[in-house]
Amino acid sequence: MLWGDFVMLFSMGSVVHGATLALAVSTDVFVAFFGCGGRGIGLKRRTAVVSAVVCSCIFLVFGLIGSVATPFVPDYIEKIVGFATLMIIGLTRVFDRAVKAAIRHFRKRLSILLKVYAEPELADLDAGGDLSIREGVLLASATSIDAAITALGSGMSGAYVAAAAVFTVVFSFVAV
Repeated sequence: MLWGDFVMLFSMGSVVHGATLALAVSTDVFVAFFGCGGRGIGLKRRTAVVSAVVCSCIFLVFGLIGSVATPFVPDYIEKIVGFATLMIIGLTRVFDRAVKAAIRHFRKRLSILLKVYAEPELADLDAGGDLSIREGVLLASATSIDAAITALGSGMSGAYVAAAAVFTVVFSFVAV
């Protein structure tokens, strides 16, 4: 195998890995905005664009934090953080209804971000039937909580955070 072929394979690997990671992260965005649409809450194109950019920026920032922290964190801590990240996300997905029910139960004591995470339609703060840019940013931030955790772990593992962030913008916009 020639050196050029190796570099090309490595680059394709980063693209495929980034796209796969972004696709996984964008599913929450799709579900949340789909739920809003199912409740008759509309969305303007500029709100969709801003929401997709917010999701991507959150992913990129936490991915870069993970990348920057890697040299200062011992290997065994990286493995613990990676395991804990996957475990938390997995348990949250398995017990999704229970987590959202608990958030709804303690609603008065929780931040608006967690309330919107549990019930995406609450992002329509003014009950106007359309999400404004501010409301879209709120919903995008709420749906990016697990994306931030994923990005942190991915950054620590040496994943291609920049490629994934670019794909996250595209996939999030399509999802919205």
